Amino acid sequence: MSKPSQFSLKEGAWIGGTPYRVVRPLGLGGMGEVYEVDHTRTGTRRAIKVLRDAKDVSGNAAVRLTREGRALAVIDHPHVVRVFEIGAIADGRPYFAMQLLEGTTLRGLLARERKLAPARALRLMLQALAGLQAVHEHGIVHRDVKPTNLFVCRGEMVKVLDFGVAKLLYGATMSPSTAEGLVLGTMRYMAPEQLSGAPVSCATDVYASALVLFELIAGRHAFQGPKGSEASVVARLREVAPRLSSVADVPLPAAFDDVMARALDRNPAKRYQTAAAFAEALRDSWGTRVVIERVPRPSHLPRKVDLDWTSPSEGEDTAEATRVWCPERRVEPEMRPDAMLRLGMVASICSLVLGSIAVTVAIAGALSHAGPRSRIELPQAPAGHLTGAPR
Repeated sequence: MSKPSQFSLKEGAWIGGTPYRVVRPLGLGGMGEVYEVDHTRTGTRRAIKVLRDAKDVSGNAAVRLTREGRALAVIDHPHVVRVFEIGAIADGRPYFAMQLLEGTTLRGLLARERKLAPARALRLMLQALAGLQAVHEHGIVHRDVKPTNLFVCRGEMVKVLDFGVAKLLYGATMSPSTAEGLVLGTMRYMAPEQLSGAPVSCATDVYASALVLFELIAGRHAFQGPKGSEASVVARLREVAPRLSSVADVPLPAAFDDVMARALDRNPAKRYQTAAAFAEALRDSWGTRVVIERVPRPSHLPRKVDLDWTSPSEGEDTAEATRVWCPERRVEPEMRPDAMLRLGMVASICSLVLGSIAVTVAIAGALSHAGPRSRIELPQAPAGHLTGAPR
């Protein structure tokens, strides 16, 4: 946890230009700060991510942070962290308000338990794949799927977090900060095409998801030996991935081993092309040996998302904001009632989405004018608290 003195906003302080008061700082990253806040009009707790430095309000960091918020705001899925509002605080720094997490990341779970039983690992990853499928249906590739960005709430409901390096598949013009050839993401979970700066696709997220599942079951990264360094892991990412059955200390179905091998193929064209296809193959490979909730398939989702935003002009009054309503949210029609019940009971969560290695967004698109001090408001979230650590 970062020291309170490193944060720009103090505990108990009202955040000018917003209805929020700081409860406590949660995490600090390369371009943003995350706080637990109190919504003074409703008395509910949320989390906000705000740009660290006011000097960057007209720079790429401000655009990246706002596009991350917009990417999350348009996705309504029980396994994706939810954003309620996007705007700018009194000094012009952009922010977005989101759910407040109660639980831990998969990284925290691994730190505590080292590895998970295959059935439990599958249940968790099928939820993550459901969230990723919804993300892909919106035309977005996450590009940074890893244990730190998969949050486990009470009842072991998984939420996909951190869209700071996400990329639009279509519908926007490439900007200089997201040009082809740049390597963005966390290297130890990159697919070979991502590592080399080649175009990415949904299959890129499938590869990273398979690496995470491998680690959950084996207790170590697929390309890491017993004493392997970070550098050695990255150096081996372009090699053929080992069979999970060769390193796991529990028996696994041969069909499951085959599914994992296909998901980790170096050639993206040979992998499962969607998160849903990978999830179905995983489930089918276990047959009746383990009961795993089927991944809900997205329905009636928009096929593209506009993440463009114009940062506020200097010298303008930030106390009043122009509000723009987001698209109407829909409940997944095929979501099981018990899953919806768990969603209703789960405490509000916070995505501690702070960039470290990859602080550059790759959601491309030309900026479009959204009006000074724009703010997007969506329905309120229930209260909760965060116990996970920032990456």
